Amino acid sequence: MRGDDNRTGELFSYVDLEARVRRDHPLRAIRTIVNEALAVLERELAALYSPIGRPSIPPEKLLRAMLLQAFYSIRSERLLMERLEYDLLFRWFVGIGVDDAAWDHSVFSKNRDRLLEGDIAVKFLAAGRGGGGYSFSLYGPEGGRKYLNREERRRCLTAMAALEPKDRLLALALACTGMRISEALSIIPLSFQIEAGIVAVLTLKRRAVVWREIPIPRWLMAELDSHFGLADAGASSRT
Repeated sequence: MRGDDNRTGELFSYVDLEARVRRDHPLRAIRTIVNEALAVLERELAALYSPIGRPSIPPEKLLRAMLLQAFYSIRSERLLMERLEYDLLFRWFVGIGVDDAAWDHSVFSKNRDRLLEGDIAVKFLAAGRGGGGYSFSLYGPEGGRKYLNREERRRCLTAMAALEPKDRLLALALACTGMRISEALSIIPLSFQIEAGIVAVLTLKRRAVVWREIPIPRWLMAELDSHFGLADAGASSRT
């Protein structure tokens, strides 16, 4: 029997967000860690807000939403709020109900900026440990940034050497400059200033278009020039 193409919404909704997220979804383990970290920071979060005045966006929801923005590479708060409006998985992770409206992107940004004025983000990431060995943190327990050690860096460079030339150069550019993948993929030969040893990349920062000039090691610039003909492209553009 063919089902009806009914395009009218139901008057009442009984959607259980918990039931809509599969049991083995990776975000379930992460959400458990996040909630444990937020419980540890409860007193510090409470101290950031006045007991009177208009209620803000709950800081717990702000931090969960910011994690989703990082996990899914959402480039602006406007797009994040749009995703939060229709994505049940996002609503479940952040902790807002099916019938709740997503926040205005400008209100979200203002609340986020105020929350991040202190060191709460570092403490939040540092607290995100446990859960059977899982950790989303880029920081250690003392709030220090984690980096590859010498042996891990050696193994990484060895693995890069086995890649095809174009893939190897992309991996080296990411490793040596800290560029995002999206930034690296948007680069063209004219983005490079060979004599200055820099590359100009276009990035989005707080909804504004920003150009960043990133230094590149001389040996890597030479390899990029040899493979992609950067100098020839620059000469052609000037003629």
